[in-house]
Amino acid sequence: MKSLLLIVICILLFSSSGVAQLPAKEKNQVGYKNEVYGGFDLHTAGLGGTLTYAKFITYKQRRLFTLDVVNMKHPKEVKIRSYVDQNSKDFVFGKLNGVLITRLGYGKKFLKYEKLREKGVNISWHVTGGLSLAFLKPVYLDVVNILPDGTLSSPKQEAYNPEKHHLSNIYGKSRGILGLAETKVKPGGFVKFGIEFEYNDNREYVKAIETGFALDVYPQRLPIMAFTENKFLYPTLYINVLIGQRFF
Repeated sequence: MKSLLLIVICILLFSSSGVAQLPAKEKNQVGYKNEVYGGFDLHTAGLGGTLTYAKFITYKQRRLFTLDVVNMKHPKEVKIRSYVDQNSKDFVFGKLNGVLITRLGYGKKFLKYEKLREKGVNISWHVTGGLSLAFLKPVYLDVVNILPDGTLSSPKQEAYNPEKHHLSNIYGKSRGILGLAETKVKPGGFVKFGIEFEYNDNREYVKAIETGFALDVYPQRLPIMAFTENKFLYPTLYINVLIGQRFF
């Protein structure tokens, strides 16, 4: 997925640079004061959503207040199926915690190239940074034991313990919200750089594709997986599909 995103970024940058240097046919003199937009986030370690409130400073500059909520997977996560029973469920062996990251950011966006025609594309770039909160929810598994008569006991839900649970007694991942009350929060920070391609015909509305790079940093390693090294730096490439509206 990293290679795919890199290719997309390069194609968009090179394809837009050739046409964006011509003078625009029309100037946006409409006095919009702010805009709100959000959408779907696809990144190299998971999925999520994004929301932005932008306040116009000048015609070509905006002040941004952003909210991102994304899950973050460890590169060693691989789903497998337990062999203790033919009806067992999929799970990720060695996963200690599921991670959901919430970013609260502030930054600026700059309009670099205005679209040439009604069907053209506005190109902007932005940089944001701020607080990154990692919510770690313990992974619960359905655990079974082999009874004296050779049958399996009924599955029992337990928080994953690498010293206690292994392939011979894990039935699968537990369903539902088990572990939610035990969620821990790890504060950190993030920086984010993106390029936005806005293609809407009506200036009142926002329709855009954004692509870029984000880096989440934590003072301690996040305990996502057992039996492997966990990280405190989480770089990702992303693509967002955005919709929204401008207001006077």
